[in-house]
Amino acid sequence: MIPHSAKACWIAFMLLVASGLIAAGCNKSKPTTGGGSSEPAPNPGPGPGGPGPSSADVLAKLPGGEEFAAGKHVYANNGCVRCHQLGETGGRPAGPGGSGGGMPGGKGPRGGMNSPDLTKVGAEPAHTKEWIAAHVRDPKAHKPQSRMPASGPEKISDADLDALAAFLASRK
Repeated sequence: MIPHSAKACWIAFMLLVASGLIAAGCNKSKPTTGGGSSEPAPNPGPGPGGPGPSSADVLAKLPGGEEFAAGKHVYANNGCVRCHQLGETGGRPAGPGGSGGGMPGGKGPRGGMNSPDLTKVGAEPAHTKEWIAAHVRDPKAHKPQSRMPASGPEKISDADLDALAAFLASRK
């Protein structure tokens, strides 16, 4: 049996961990296609390390033309930049292979995650638009040890997911 004070410490620790995981996860966004607003949602940043770039700042730096505007909005509004590098946004890759990491003080681009660089994600022949969409919906289906949260239709609509997958598949 755990003493009362140890139990209270354990509960406080678990609440702290849970709140950190929630804060580090991707942001829930408003739909960016269809009837939703095309204005970027504010991005609270990477969490404890300080404020991050706003969605507007991320959008301004994302590669790709206007034909991918909807996909770029989905990327910016869902906080993907917190864990992934894409062009001039997000963290730096660890080295060859772009496996994430490289920022001082942590394992990943924002100090805690080890996430892939998406700058040339579409260059991999297996990374088709369909593969990318399936991966965003259920990352563990492709990589069981993935720490990326699943993004169901309640988080990213099918139309927004299609736009995001088209944008990422174009990155070669």
